[in-house]
Amino acid sequence: MAVILFVRQYHSYNKFGLNDSVLGNLGPSTNTSLDNVSPWIHQFAKTMEDFYGLYIEMRYLHAEAVIYGPHRDMSISRAQNLGYSTEAIQLLQLFPYVDLNAGGDVSAWNYGPSNNDFFMGGEFCDYRSDSELKQGRDPFYAIDERDESIYTQGDFDAVDGPYMRPHYVALNSLGNHGALLIVPGRRKEGNRNALEVYPSRDAIEAMEGYMKRFRELEWLPGGVYPDEYIGNNYKRLYIENGWPGNFSGAAFDAARNEYEQAETERYHKESPFREVEKFEMWLKSGEDAIVRYEGALVKLALTGESVTEDGETVEMFQEKIRKAKEDRPMLKKELEKAKQEAEAVSEDVKQARYDRIQKYGYRE
Repeated sequence: MAVILFVRQYHSYNKFGLNDSVLGNLGPSTNTSLDNVSPWIHQFAKTMEDFYGLYIEMRYLHAEAVIYGPHRDMSISRAQNLGYSTEAIQLLQLFPYVDLNAGGDVSAWNYGPSNNDFFMGGEFCDYRSDSELKQGRDPFYAIDERDESIYTQGDFDAVDGPYMRPHYVALNSLGNHGALLIVPGRRKEGNRNALEVYPSRDAIEAMEGYMKRFRELEWLPGGVYPDEYIGNNYKRLYIENGWPGNFSGAAFDAARNEYEQAETERYHKESPFREVEKFEMWLKSGEDAIVRYEGALVKLALTGESVTEDGETVEMFQEKIRKAKEDRPMLKKELEKAKQEAEAVSEDVKQARYDRIQKYGYRE
């Protein structure tokens, strides 16, 4: 049975040209033991170890945070009750995981989702956790999982049916609308949640291709992107410290820490500009609100009503208008103060900020 590694596309990641789904061959089996695992499963698990190893080599993941298989502490019975096939369970037992519950940082940096960026905005997951096993049956949060029988008895061809077939495995969690890598299978029509309609290619080939892009710094780990301000600086640090052939991890760490410290100092020096933008935004929001509330009062007057469908009364709108107008002088005063402080910032800081915004649009 052919299997696919699926990459869910979101608009913010289209620029990376990802149209992949992937994988190899998971034959049918009834054996849940790791004593009789197909060569392909071992090969793909090794590819995933290489993927995590590359993240360690790039100084993104801390080596001690990665736990390698086989994992004997995974609940096999729980996985079976959730509908995972034997082959899927074997994969989950052999995959490496980032130990998110060990305490402390698992990575040197993270500009991505809360559980650290696994791949293009998707999060790391750990199937040794029962809750992760369950979420792995609905990684897109697309179905009502209150009745877990849907995973084993649901109609995969129904319009809103389950889509994670027994042999499907999500390699990561969705994160904040990030990429999601899934191991699915044969094509089925009718279910709008079905994944098989997306393009696919061999999983090991795809993962090796992804690693090549990281090695060539076309992609960067940890939620940074080379064509953006922070990512461009990280790419520079890799190159300056010998990546890939003569890379010094220790020198990179030192240079990155120095860069992060300089960025913190820059951020504080530019705080007056952010204050100006903040008070300008608050003033505009207040003026927009007054227009909106006055429009609501006109509408109520024209209809002869005293209460909107949302239960807001004339008196409530009048009080909101009064409060917005009352805040106006204070906001203008604070804005003027912020402008004076921004004007006092050194010309070097002003110019560097201007150049950065012009090139990257990065205002933070």
